[in-house]
Amino acid sequence: MKPNEIEILGIIILEPIGSLTDFITGLVCLVLAYSLWRKKSPRKSLRQFMYYFFFTGLATVCAGTIGHGLLHYISADWKMVGWSLSAIGLFFFEKATFNYFIEEIRPNLNKLLNFLVIMQLVAFFILLILPSTRSFKVVQLNAAFCYIGIILPLYAYSIFRWKIYTSWLVIAAIIHASITALVYNMKIGINQWFDHHALTHVLMTLYMLIIYYAVIRLHSVNTDSTLNSISE
Repeated sequence: MKPNEIEILGIIILEPIGSLTDFITGLVCLVLAYSLWRKKSPRKSLRQFMYYFFFTGLATVCAGTIGHGLLHYISADWKMVGWSLSAIGLFFFEKATFNYFIEEIRPNLNKLLNFLVIMQLVAFFILLILPSTRSFKVVQLNAAFCYIGIILPLYAYSIFRWKIYTSWLVIAAIIHASITALVYNMKIGINQWFDHHALTHVLMTLYMLIIYYAVIRLHSVNTDSTLNSISE
């Protein structure tokens, strides 16, 4: 047996702590998605945030199983399943943001932003399909573009221009996510078992809780406000 693997009932599990923490993160995301689903809100933005938590949850559950734990038996290319789901989740985060601010964003800019994130998703899958560019760096690049290029500027602008001060919660969550990315890239861990993967997953769980709280606070704004798109 290698240092960072265990055997349970004859099944070899790689990176057991990393796999377990990833799986727990995924379950937390799915619970948060279910919590938003139970609200049965007519607000389109809240439903899309629910999809964000749902797909992110599926992505991290996949990462904890076929992305880490079962890699002794399957190809590393199976990691693409989790990577793809995470990109879809981020796409819904962007869409939810646009719909939350839809009454504030000019129609032409709204169309441009929606077109941009569709092209972003298409570019992600093209880079993921091509063997020469298929790596976790594509996932990181997509996330960086989503958070820093799209989401962060909108929420920052909403504070200074539209006086929506609750947006600070989303910005705080993104700052936390940046620290999490730094921990991962610098491979900061506690030991060979609780390595940078496991620590990153714990921090990711905290990030999801912060984002969930931010979403709830954002949507607790007076319902008479025209900040949300409500489906017919």
